[in-house]
Amino acid sequence: MLSNMEGASIRNCYCTGMSLNEGPEYGGALCRNNRGEIDSCYIVISSYSVQRWFGPGDEYKYSGSAIAGGNATSGTIRNCYYLNHSSEKIGGIDGKDVIGQAESKSESELKELAGVLGSAFKKDYDEPINDGYPILNWQ
Repeated sequence: MLSNMEGASIRNCYCTGMSLNEGPEYGGALCRNNRGEIDSCYIVISSYSVQRWFGPGDEYKYSGSAIAGGNATSGTIRNCYYLNHSSEKIGGIDGKDVIGQAESKSESELKELAGVLGSAFKKDYDEPINDGYPILNWQ
């Protein structure tokens, strides 16, 4: 979503779809380097904002993070989650999960997070519009 986030806020959001950065500077689906606030978000995407390069045998290799590539001392990340659909855990912030900040969840765990994410979210179960993942109250 953002490259370097300075003094801004991302709150009560979710991302679906695909995000891919093919360059030497990589980060996360929400930002590359956080110097602001990211709170109560989750990510369900098929590829994260990662660095892609050719490895042995011309196969693609990836590195990066799901939520943010880095979190500066002036940045705050809390209550964020991402779908870990791969055997390779890429981590929530700078390649690592940080409990209470950015954590990997299974599909079933992520679909049950509406209450944990806060009052801006609700379950998506009457007529699912988000494959059963939490949606925002206004949806």
